[in-house]
Amino acid sequence: MSFVQVESSVSISYLSRLNQFFQSRSSVPAEVILQDLTASITKTGEFPVARGGFGEVWKCIYHADGRPTDVRVIILHGFE
Repeated sequence: MSFVQVESSVSISYLSRLNQFFQSRSSVPAEVILQDLTASITKTGEFPVARGGFGEVWKCIYHADGRPTDVRVIILHGFE
């Protein structure tokens, strides 16, 4: 089961446009361009650690360079 879930097509098109915007700017460093880290992130709980009007915060583990790192992932809710 994939952890990252996009709630609507609006979210997908927004992220796509945001990524295109950053890629079109020659002055933006490569580190700032959005990357899909889904395959490197594992959630550690069944429920979010926090929830608000615009989204949720999940406790996760980011697997990079052979070592796990505790991270928090913010999932924004898409509104139409």
